[in-house]
Amino acid sequence: MKLQLLRLVPALLVVLGALAVVNCGGGANTTPVGSQATPPPTPIPIPSSAPVTVVQQQPVVLLAAGVTSTPVAVALPTAAGFAPTMLLPLPQTATTTQLTVLVSNVTPSSAPPLSLARFVQAHRRTAALPTGAAMLLYTEIYSTAALTLPTAPGFSFTIPSADVFANANYYLALYDPTRPSLGWQYRFEGPATVTGSTLAFAPNRAPFTLAGSLNYYFALYVIPQASVQPTPAPSVSPTTVPTQAPPMPTPTSASTSTPTPTSTPSALAIGITITVPTPAPVVCSPAAVVVAVNHTVSVGCSEAVYVGAFQLVFANPALATVTVPTPFPVPSTTPTSVATSTPAPTPTPASTPTPTPVSSPSSPSPQVFPFTITGVQAGTTTLSVTALDGGVGSLSITVTP
Repeated sequence: MKLQLLRLVPALLVVLGALAVVNCGGGANTTPVGSQATPPPTPIPIPSSAPVTVVQQQPVVLLAAGVTSTPVAVALPTAAGFAPTMLLPLPQTATTTQLTVLVSNVTPSSAPPLSLARFVQAHRRTAALPTGAAMLLYTEIYSTAALTLPTAPGFSFTIPSADVFANANYYLALYDPTRPSLGWQYRFEGPATVTGSTLAFAPNRAPFTLAGSLNYYFALYVIPQASVQPTPAPSVSPTTVPTQAPPMPTPTSASTSTPTPTSTPSALAIGITITVPTPAPVVCSPAAVVVAVNHTVSVGCSEAVYVGAFQLVFANPALATVTVPTPFPVPSTTPTSVATSTPAPTPTPASTPTPTPVSSPSSPSPQVFPFTITGVQAGTTTLSVTALDGGVGSLSITVTP
């Protein structure tokens, strides 16, 4: 029996050697017979449209976190059928700023290129647009004041029905000028929750600072679900950047003057700039308050051509407290009397009666915002009064023993 087994060993070695030759002969070809490489996903066909760029300026007032926890919804300008909204979380310190926002379906001239590649510490990060993705909208945001926020802003977009695609994901990319080494952060927020033609982006939960006098760029894009999805950017420290100019619409070569808006949009018109007028100052009556400890005085503040509430902040909140009636009483408007008289009887049909003069109504008085101040501790402080349209005023307060 042992002899027979020994005789079989050479034959087995020959067979194993042949199998090794067959397996090694294929070398680099490891694809099983009959299989095919997965083709790259087909890019999403974005419908073509005329270039549109819209720039808008608007004041924004953010109360301090703790007064309320509801984010402030800021409606951004509508462009090419896209209606974006930014949800700003409340900062730790109340802040008033002026936002300049550019919304465009073409790349802003000042935006960094999408193919930008950078090195980040030990990580190499290529910021090229993901395979199969297509850009839909750019939003450029410029703030006059620094906004230090607990999280990044959330966003929502109402988009044209032609840009709603099945089996696709929508992402919001960010270019942060204080972190240029990251290039475009293609998974800053997303994928979006799609409801009909509305995209909702949950805010990036990392703390976020919108530095003053710098341009931040957000890009809305869509990518097939079959494509490799983007990954979040690594965390890096911000760098100091020189101040920048606010965004402005890029004029077309065919336009040499500011276009006049018409009811029929022109293919050459690239947008319109909307400038918000400087708000009127806030006036309080009385302008200076003297109140004893544990006593209360009434104050009313108003701003011309403004109807709404005011933000009240003490320089030294230990000296006094402020109370606003709840609900806020809407003052009644007294119509301006109009002088009228009964025309005298006409003696003859041929005579023409003299027209009765009618006095023109005067401009309505501004709405007064009432509140009370109660003394807590002797001393002198100032109450800052800010309207939601950016108007500001102040009130000097002296608390006596």
